[in-house]
Amino acid sequence: MALESPCQTKAISSPDCAVLTHDATDHTTNLVVHDLRCQRQTADPQALNAVLHPGLPLVVHGPSGSGKSSLIDTLAGELAPLTGGLWREGQNLLNPDHAPPVGQVAYLSQSDMLLDLSVREFLGLGLQPQPDVNLWEVLRQVGLDAVLLQTGEGLEYRLGTRGSRVSGGQARRLQLAALLLRDPVLVLLDEPFRGMEPQLVQHLLTQCGPWLAKRCCVLVTHDPQVLPTIWPRQAWPLSNTAKVTANFCQIPLRF
Repeated sequence: MALESPCQTKAISSPDCAVLTHDATDHTTNLVVHDLRCQRQTADPQALNAVLHPGLPLVVHGPSGSGKSSLIDTLAGELAPLTGGLWREGQNLLNPDHAPPVGQVAYLSQSDMLLDLSVREFLGLGLQPQPDVNLWEVLRQVGLDAVLLQTGEGLEYRLGTRGSRVSGGQARRLQLAALLLRDPVLVLLDEPFRGMEPQLVQHLLTQCGPWLAKRCCVLVTHDPQVLPTIWPRQAWPLSNTAKVTANFCQIPLRF
């Protein structure tokens, strides 16, 4: 059973929310994907070369089953690359000896499975205790504050076994809300807006824009049309002649 859209709110209120109270780091360093070949591809793997700029997510698009998720798994360090790496200030972050500290890479996979936790517990997994104002603000950004207020339980609303008390789209937005509480250098998003109406996607892009503006991001999707045209595109799977469709990503690299 999913949360129902609110007709009116009950006698519970969220605090006034404007901006998160914690200070996010301004990650202005570019990341460089160099000569990266991934496992589990549908054809002979070609090398991906791209420069990731904060605020300009690289949109990797292609049909289902083309190996996009394996690319994300590789960048997340969950799947060993065949060649190449992800470079930051001269260090290959895909080399286990130079792996980024915990929390520096945020990965939203395709899974919508949620633990049977309260909303408060879910949002705060792995974090220091967060003030309610921060939790309500990220819920507002993903458009779930009003529906949770309607339950009368607010932040204590339980998600149910495997997230059975929320819909698939609501589970996706809760996962996005949890990301917004974190301060990673690199954000990896695997079909983050799957199953959502275009109007909702535009709302999420507007609300999450300031957070993404400070971070490098790779987003994989089969539907790039709903995303800002200024974001560079990379068709997947790669071909021998494939290039990222943004001039600033076609930079000759030497290491």
